[in-house]
Amino acid sequence: MAFVQSICLPVVHDTYWYPVTGYSTTGGTAAFTATSGTEYAMPFMIGCNATLSGIAVSVATGVASTTVRAGVRGDSGTATPHASNAPLYDGGTVTSTTSSQVRTWSPSLSIVAGRLYWVTVTAQGGAPSLNGQSIAHPLIGLTATPSYADMTTGCVGAYAASGAGQGALPSSYTITSTLVGSVKILLKFTSPSR
Repeated sequence: MAFVQSICLPVVHDTYWYPVTGYSTTGGTAAFTATSGTEYAMPFMIGCNATLSGIAVSVATGVASTTVRAGVRGDSGTATPHASNAPLYDGGTVTSTTSSQVRTWSPSLSIVAGRLYWVTVTAQGGAPSLNGQSIAHPLIGLTATPSYADMTTGCVGAYAASGAGQGALPSSYTITSTLVGSVKILLKFTSPSR
């Protein structure tokens, strides 16, 4: 349990928003141009049972006729998004046409303490620039001995699955690439139980 507690989001208040990517709201900020139809997945885990009640991303540079879709997927048991199960939550789309704007979704999804989940973001209809972070994620490990580049430029920050398309999130998730850094996402939880 010490391992789980050391990497869990520190959900304390149900009025706070908690960062997923690298657990930092500052430093390493960079524009992240999302490829249309690619579903980007970042892991999260919390140390108490709670309800996921908010997902937020920020649009750095909007693009006409584009939207962003948010979702949540379960884990495969191997620290990757589940490949063959339907999403646990598909929040639908919000517009991403206006620059310097925060976009939010309001799920009501029960989250179990110590279980790994994947929050996903998919640009649809174009490629808006979202605020991101050029840092690794502590819940995605390396599959081989670290290289010098891994130690100096960062490890994996997110997984990507191309082919998510322009509609509802698909029932399958096949990793097509890994990324150093990812979209900056904030999560909000209600009714945390300890």
